[in-house]
Amino acid sequence: NMDEARIWQQRAMKMIDTIFATCGRAGLKAMWEMVGVDCGPVRAPLSKARPEQIAELRKRLEAIGYFDWCASKLQLAV
Repeated sequence: NMDEARIWQQRAMKMIDTIFATCGRAGLKAMWEMVGVDCGPVRAPLSKARPEQIAELRKRLEAIGYFDWCASKLQLAV
């Protein structure tokens, strides 16, 4: 379903832009922790995102609907 694929691609682009605008690569770990997925610590040469960065990331993810996407049930045709 190309229409659904476009929607998810647009969401992915918004999510990636949001992560890199706030925390950079360390934001990936922070983002997954927010939804209960423990990916372990950030490894060198990266440093863990600062609390204020994580707070801003959460705020921006909420604004784009990220947590709603995570809660929705994906129904993909395989």
